[in-house]
Amino acid sequence: MPNYYAYLRVSRDVQDVKNQLHGIHEYANDRRMTPLIQIRETASRSKTWQEREIGTLLTETAQKGDVILTSEITRIAGSPMQVFSMLEVAAKRGINIIVTKMDMPLNSGL
Repeated sequence: MPNYYAYLRVSRDVQDVKNQLHGIHEYANDRRMTPLIQIRETASRSKTWQEREIGTLLTETAQKGDVILTSEITRIAGSPMQVFSMLEVAAKRGINIIVTKMDMPLNSGL
């Protein structure tokens, strides 16, 4: 049974993850992707994905077959090159990433 991770990121402490979480929960519940393990962080887009919690999740925590749900592509990476780099790591490790607002699996068979 895979683990389902909700990755939630804001840039500043004054921002809130409620909208991100609501959308991810709705998506996950509709597809029976529960329970969700929440990964929350406040981090600037200028930090590489490897320097953020998503880096630890992709390279250490998540295992083959696990699913990372994010509300928007901008929540996981600050540039297209970072997205491609993340997808390469995810594909090699067999981890699925889904952008819920677009109902877009980035590298999965889901």
